Amino acid sequence: MKSVSIKSKHILKIIDIDAKTEIYGSNQDWYLKRRQRRCGCGPATVTNIIYYIQKKHIENDHNTGLTKQNCLNLMNEIWRFVTPGFRGIPSTALLGKGIDKYLQEYKLDIRLDYLNIPKNKQFRPDLDTVARFLHYALDQDIPVAFLNLDNGKVAELEAYHWVTAISLDYCLDENVAYLTIIDGGDEIKIDLHRWLATTKSGGGFVSFTL
Repeated sequence: MKSVSIKSKHILKIIDIDAKTEIYGSNQDWYLKRRQRRCGCGPATVTNIIYYIQKKHIENDHNTGLTKQNCLNLMNEIWRFVTPGFRGIPSTALLGKGIDKYLQEYKLDIRLDYLNIPKNKQFRPDLDTVARFLHYALDQDIPVAFLNLDNGKVAELEAYHWVTAISLDYCLDENVAYLTIIDGGDEIKIDLHRWLATTKSGGGFVSFTL
């Protein structure tokens, strides 16, 4: 079994002073407007990744001080560029278009790469291709944005939803792959092979490279 992961998961630890809890990653439910809460998973996911990129090169930064309010401030800033439409952000291209606007605004030298999982199973990449894409991305110590349009037989996923992938454990010889994501403050491990084989609508991945 091979394993690859971001190196500093603690960077994404968020302190909710009011609830006296610590969670991982942003939560779209924190948005103040109803429409934002309903379709804000894309910008919330991008918030996690941008914040991680900003902080990961700071040595000995074990206490990042990221509070819920600080996180929400960044979520609102990201929303200005990564803005969901009536149907949310239902493709990797649409998410990337918004991210590119943010990168240009702040003059950030980051390259985006895409791996789409088509609705038609005949045209989908195999598990080997997906695992290698994710391994390369996570090995750069940057989380990956994951779009799930239909969770198939993977009950732990939410359909039509963006989440943040932070680690992968896989054995291609045995067709086994487990992807760890963060969503709504929780860490969730999903069966990537089962999702790839059973999702009815597919989705895709967006990776960030410095």
